[in-house]
Amino acid sequence: MGTHFDEMLKNKEGYFEVTIDGQDKVFAYTTVPETGWLMGISVPSDFVFAALSHLQIVFAVLTLAGLLLAMFICLTFANRITTPIVGLEEHASELAKGNLTMQDLTVNSSDEIGSLTNAFNTMSGNLRNLISKMAATSEQVAASSEELTANAQQSAEASVHVAETVGEVSMNMEDQLRNIDQAKSNVDRVY
Repeated sequence: MGTHFDEMLKNKEGYFEVTIDGQDKVFAYTTVPETGWLMGISVPSDFVFAALSHLQIVFAVLTLAGLLLAMFICLTFANRITTPIVGLEEHASELAKGNLTMQDLTVNSSDEIGSLTNAFNTMSGNLRNLISKMAATSEQVAASSEELTANAQQSAEASVHVAETVGEVSMNMEDQLRNIDQAKSNVDRVY
């Protein structure tokens, strides 16, 4: 205690730890204002710090519980973000493979991920409409092609018929020329 006496006079109040008779103790002191005397008391350290040890245990348990709660909240929040994104990725993969029969994704939130899901649903719907319009147009082109083929076949048949008719007319013309020549000969002879 003598080594701390000067400190006690200087600070007027405070505490320090000391070993008395082999036992750790906390010595607290203060100055009595009316007399100026220093008054001190020593209490076993176990008694003083018993509440502190209990508080350390409580603090450790609360810290662990807080960390577990924070981890649970983070995982829940991450799951709310990743689940729709994984669904979008799977939907995009199926669309990339050409599967346009998939149902639209459900929108569970109104945040950026919900907006992205809505945009993706709109895009896949537009793709479906575009493909169906292209299919209808290709059917119309096929029908028109069949019509053109039929018309071309009719034109070819008409051309053949015209060629046959022209051939017949040509042969009849030759016969008429011969008849005219014969008639002219007959007229010349009669003359």
